[in-house]
Amino acid sequence: MADPGMAAHLLNVEPGALGRDAALVGQMFETFAATELLAHIETAPEEVQMFHLRDRDGKEVDIVLQSRGSIVGVEVKSSSVVGRDDARGLLWLRDRLGDDFAGGVILSSASVPFQIDERIWALPLSALWDPPGRIAP
Repeated sequence: MADPGMAAHLLNVEPGALGRDAALVGQMFETFAATELLAHIETAPEEVQMFHLRDRDGKEVDIVLQSRGSIVGVEVKSSSVVGRDDARGLLWLRDRLGDDFAGGVILSSASVPFQIDERIWALPLSALWDPPGRIAP
């Protein structure tokens, strides 16, 4: 489902339920972020493909963006507090891909961007709408 509002409606979710169900909030937040990334992909000057990755051992990255042989991994967390443990899928992907891994990001409801590890950042979801260069590393 590409629209979190429509998904909530089809699931018969009452507005107050979002305040009581953290898992549901997380699913809706991830759906919203993926939908916004798709909108950016549609207007990108180069072709970008978007995937979800899960291997047979259960290692997972919410969103994988690929363009011209470079890979960007994206994790989406509705929490306002994220850390290295939330980046374990991105760390695994970076270590597996080497130089083909352009970078990774955790998009969250946090307000302050920070670097988690080499080529991996935590950014507020609002970074999707901020002008380039406005969010300082």
